[in-house]
Amino acid sequence: MIKTFQDKKKNPDPPLIVKSLSKTGEEFWIEVRTRYAEIGGEPYCLVALTDVTERVRLQREVNSLNEYLRFLNSMLRHDILNIFTRMLAYVDFFRGKVQCR
Repeated sequence: MIKTFQDKKKNPDPPLIVKSLSKTGEEFWIEVRTRYAEIGGEPYCLVALTDVTERVRLQREVNSLNEYLRFLNSMLRHDILNIFTRMLAYVDFFRGKVQCR
């Protein structure tokens, strides 16, 4: 915030996301945005605080689900390749036993 004010930044930097704790010890997340402004010739540093706890929770859930999907994809790909490998062995075996016209 101080840097925004000192540099007179009217175009804000990317927001800062801060983990905080309530009085009860519960975790919550705050997004902090700053912007320099002059109002009536006086310099001000405007600060906007937004509770983004739900967004952070959902992002974590999405990341967890994506990780699970990558695991399932890996397992299924492995199982399907095993089935195809056995099928190919049978095809090769029967190819030698059966004469094609």
